[in-house]
Amino acid sequence: MAYQTGTAASPAALQTIIETFALANGYTGTAGGILTSSTASDSCVRFSTDINLRQPLVAAHYTSSGTAYSLQCSYSVSLSITAGQVITISGCSPSNFNGTFTVTSVSGAFVYFTGSSYTGTATTSSASFFLGSVNTLSIEGFTSSAGANPVYQPRYIYIPTANWPVTYYLFANTSPTVICCAILFNVSYVEHFSFGSFVPISSSAFVGSSWFHAPYVANTGGFYAHDYFTSSSIQLDISSYGFTSLANGGGNSSSALIAGNSLSYGSDSYIHAEIDSTIWLNTNSSNCLSMTDSSIYQLSATPNAFNSQASLVPIHIQALTSLSTPNWIYLGYIEHIRYIRIDNYNIGDIITLGSDQWMIFPVFKKDVVNRNGATWGASGTVGYAIRKT
Repeated sequence: MAYQTGTAASPAALQTIIETFALANGYTGTAGGILTSSTASDSCVRFSTDINLRQPLVAAHYTSSGTAYSLQCSYSVSLSITAGQVITISGCSPSNFNGTFTVTSVSGAFVYFTGSSYTGTATTSSASFFLGSVNTLSIEGFTSSAGANPVYQPRYIYIPTANWPVTYYLFANTSPTVICCAILFNVSYVEHFSFGSFVPISSSAFVGSSWFHAPYVANTGGFYAHDYFTSSSIQLDISSYGFTSLANGGGNSSSALIAGNSLSYGSDSYIHAEIDSTIWLNTNSSNCLSMTDSSIYQLSATPNAFNSQASLVPIHIQALTSLSTPNWIYLGYIEHIRYIRIDNYNIGDIITLGSDQWMIFPVFKKDVVNRNGATWGASGTVGYAIRKT
């Protein structure tokens, strides 16, 4: 077990810190490259601030007057863009519109930036742009250190410029190897990365037992961030168990935890469990991963009305093999992380159980008034505990 905390001034600095910590605690590889678990050959991840990892987005048209450029896109896309973000444009004619630019402002569906002097409208039949940001750090998974079978889509964190530097908390545990990183910014907001191996139901049940998680979720037409000024993608749809739903950003929005349940599939996370020839399971395919309903039942019963204490609920995972004819397969559970209701706990609190210590964090931001989440980014009192010792 290992624990480290400190501050990071930028996503690039945080990337280096996480990689260095992983290399010192059960992973091999090189900084900036693919990190491979020494105890599970399929547990391979890579961190990046590369804007080209993002999906291309098509704008309606591009215009310029002198050095003042603008592109018009759908309103849902412009909601996800802020001043200071980087965009890379390709496929325009004339070529003045192509290149990498920093967004200066956003107004409605229009995004403004500065380019070389030109006045006119671009031909955009094959044009597209990539969103990028100096405030974004992503993680993606592979089935081998050679980069075989990468995941369909990486996961991200996005933290506004004004909130750097951030405070990070890093945890490394073994049996199995799991690395967790909680990132505290703007006093009371938390983002997080987790990656490693899970405990399979049987060592011979299926190929693969790795997973990774981050809360920034791609959505058709844009990116919905877990932050407090854009559309929230926090969701935990467990209303049938006595909760109201956590706020939903729409479309492919995610459960804000390690995995979802049978009502809200866990698009925040990827599980490598080769079932029916599917390498990586998530919400972007007919094979979905899920938290088992038993975990939901346990979470709904806490904190205890008798002594106000909350249970640490294990995270069990299962796979849905078909959306049309549901067939759930139990995969196993994720060790060293637990769900918990944090009504009576704050960020960094420690729960001691025998020789184990568990550190408490909200899913994103604690909100005791709206215990199951609020529309603009609070996650109620749904939280998680990470094994520290």
